[in-house]
Amino acid sequence: MTLDILPFVRAGDETAATRLFAEALFQKLRPFFGEVDRAVAFLAPHLCRERAVTALVDGRIAGIAGYRLAGRELFNPGWADLQRHFGLFGASWRAAGLSLLEKGKEAGVLSMDGIAVSPEARGRGIGTALLDAICGIARQAGRHSVRLDVIDSNPRARALYERSGFIAGETRQLGLFQLLFGFSAVTEMHRAIDPGNAPSIQPPATGP
Repeated sequence: MTLDILPFVRAGDETAATRLFAEALFQKLRPFFGEVDRAVAFLAPHLCRERAVTALVDGRIAGIAGYRLAGRELFNPGWADLQRHFGLFGASWRAAGLSLLEKGKEAGVLSMDGIAVSPEARGRGIGTALLDAICGIARQAGRHSVRLDVIDSNPRARALYERSGFIAGETRQLGLFQLLFGFSAVTEMHRAIDPGNAPSIQPPATGP
C-alpha cells in the first residue's frame, strides 16, 4: 500500500471527496438532504479544495479531513445557493438547522469540519495521519490547539481522537433536537499543538 497525504483536494477529486465526506457524516446531514446523492449534488460545487487534507491509497482518495481557516471552510455555500437549490422555505429551515452545528470561533484554535476514511481503508492509520496533518497546518497558522466535535453515537471516532491526543471538553446536550439529528449530545475535543513537534504541512495559498 502506498499512502500519500496531500494538503488539498486534487483537481478532479471534488465529487469523490465530497461523497466520502457526506457518507461518513450523513447522520448530521440526513435531516437537511435526505439522501447522500442530494448532499453530494449540493455540496460538491462549494468544496474549497484548499481547506482539506486528503489521503491517497495507491493513487485513489481514501480519506479527507476538513478545517476552517481565514474565513473559509471545507464547504462554503451561501444563502443564495440554499435558496436556489431548496426554495425560500426550504432554505430558511435548513439554514436555521445547520446553524445548530456551527462551531463558535475561539482565538488561537483551528476548528475541524470533520474527518472521513473509506470503509475499505480503515485500520491502516489513515485517520491518525490526517489528524497529524491537520495539526501541522494549525502549527503553520500559529494556532495553539485543534478542535473537533464528536457525537455520542460514534464511540469509534472518539477512540481515534483520544489515541491521537485529543482531550474531551464540554458536552452539549441537544434536547429535543435529538429527534432531528438522531444523536443526543456533542462533545468538544481539543489537541494542544506543540510548536516544536507538530508536523509541518503548509496549506497552499491558492488551489493546486
